[in-house]
Amino acid sequence: RVRGGGGARRRLLRSDFLLIQPEGADRYYGFRDVFEVDRRPVRNRDERLAKLFLDGTASADRQIEGIRSESALYNIGAVERNFNTPTYALLFLRASHKLRFEFEGTTDVSLPLGLDDLSATEEIYVLRFRETWPRTIIRGRDGRNMPAEGRFWIESESGRVLATELNVEDQLLKATIAVAFEKNEELGHLVPSEMRERYDNHEEVSRVDGTATYS
Repeated sequence: RVRGGGGARRRLLRSDFLLIQPEGADRYYGFRDVFEVDRRPVRNRDERLAKLFLDGTASADRQIEGIRSESALYNIGAVERNFNTPTYALLFLRASHKLRFEFEGTTDVSLPLGLDDLSATEEIYVLRFRETWPRTIIRGRDGRNMPAEGRFWIESESGRVLATELNVEDQLLKATIAVAFEKNEELGHLVPSEMRERYDNHEEVSRVDGTATYS
């Protein structure tokens, strides 16, 4: 839902969410495959997917960029973003990213954007992170740095991440993405259950709110 900047708009998407590791890549990437927009099937979806995943000549970097572009294709509002996938913040816990961030515990356990409180869950440790590396992971449309900060809600006994919060802000944009995870009995793993996002465009004085549920 978009408010301000010339009026209010809403968009309803249905999609599949996949974790994909392109050949030659060292990690998985979240991919949102939208198949319905405002209750209408997406046109040329099969052709785009075939081109993205079956093109044997595409390099890993090109395929990764294609995954990011496809995932962001139906975002609403005048805010460019390709980091609004439910597993994105988990990237910052990788050992290869350790030097990019400062981590510290915090007593602030409140979840942002109205996600359900985790206070009833036993033994939660909340870990705050702040990106300090000169070149940031998330970049603006003109290549500008957008340092990330946020929190992880971690189950103390198992080390499992129950929720994440990701914030980025600069002179043009403020973004918050909050994700809750729950155990999938069939898979035996935690999976995303809900993602809420908010983007404030300082330039256009507009706000984009989004909610995604996973089943």
